[in-house]
Amino acid sequence: MTSHDEPLPELEWSEPAPPRASVSAAIKQTAGRDLDKGRGLVAWQRAVLSVVVSGGVVGALIALGLVQKQEAATLRATTLGAAGWGVVHLAVLLAGLARPPGKRGSRELRWGVALGLPLVFFVYLALSAHSALPLSRFLQEDTHAPTCGLFTLMFGAAAAGGTLLVWRRTDPLTPGLSGALAGLCGGLAAAAGIGVACPSHEAWHLWLAHGTTVLVFVGVGWVVGRKWLAP
Repeated sequence: MTSHDEPLPELEWSEPAPPRASVSAAIKQTAGRDLDKGRGLVAWQRAVLSVVVSGGVVGALIALGLVQKQEAATLRATTLGAAGWGVVHLAVLLAGLARPPGKRGSRELRWGVALGLPLVFFVYLALSAHSALPLSRFLQEDTHAPTCGLFTLMFGAAAAGGTLLVWRRTDPLTPGLSGALAGLCGGLAAAAGIGVACPSHEAWHLWLAHGTTVLVFVGVGWVVGRKWLAP
């Protein structure tokens, strides 16, 4: 037995022999197989695809508005409004999703955008309304609102769902928040586009049939994003 006071003998360890060249080549081939095929899109490509998805939804709604032959002044105003919200949509997309995770701003700022922009959109709808009926009268007379709201939800689902799929598995840090911003982009695209296609400019109709879609898809995006956007 070696006493505790006696230092242990230092043994020399020889370096392990490196594997043969054929073995190293086989390891590299196996480990690197299909890596190029599995590589995802880069951020700018995802951003372009997101714009294409939302632009397709807005374009379809604008075409629907042109078919209905609305007044030129009304159609011009609603189209300009949709273009303005398109710029907002692009800003949210670039700042909230296109930048790398961890460099997209603080959570407080991004949540402020996700929850504040729908409120700003409601103010925009109120300012663009031509009339405002009492709520009880609106519920009795506006039979078009449920159909319009359903169309808005359908187009919003296409835009928000497409955006969420494009950014799938890209955010390991805040997938729910990024999903909420993706839902915001989809909801804004549908709500702004339906304003061109829909002939009604009554305040309650705009709020309930158009504006609520934005809030709905912020919530849906948060729920779906927690699963889809996480790696």
